[in-house]
Amino acid sequence: METIKNDHVFFVDCDDTLVLWDTKDFPEDQWTWIDHAGYKTMLVPHTKNIEVLKKFARLGYHITVWSATGYEWADAIVKHLGLTEYVHQVMSKPRYYMDDLPCQEWMGERVYYDPLAKE
Repeated sequence: METIKNDHVFFVDCDDTLVLWDTKDFPEDQWTWIDHAGYKTMLVPHTKNIEVLKKFARLGYHITVWSATGYEWADAIVKHLGLTEYVHQVMSKPRYYMDDLPCQEWMGERVYYDPLAKE
C-alpha cells in the first residue's frame, strides 16, 4: 500500500482542464499534436491551468493528474506538456467513492480558469 505523506493534495483533470479539445478559438501556433495509442490528436495546452498546477507544486502540494479516459491518457498528457517534475502521480478519475459525506462537503475549492477570459 502506498501512503501519500502530504496533507496538501491537489487533483487536476486532463481534458478541458490541462488541454483543450476545442481549438477553433485559438491561433494555430498554440495547437499541439499528441500521439497516443496510435492516434494523433490536436489539442491546445491550457496555459493558465498549467501555471496553477506548477504553482501548487512549488507550494509543496502532492499533485495527482487524473482522467476519466484513464491513467495512460493522464500519463501521456503530463509527459507531452513537460510536467513530470511537478506531478507526483497519475491515475484514472474515480468512478465511485465511499464516504459518509458528499464530496461537496470535503473536496475543497474548485480551481479553474476560463481559457478565453482576458486577464
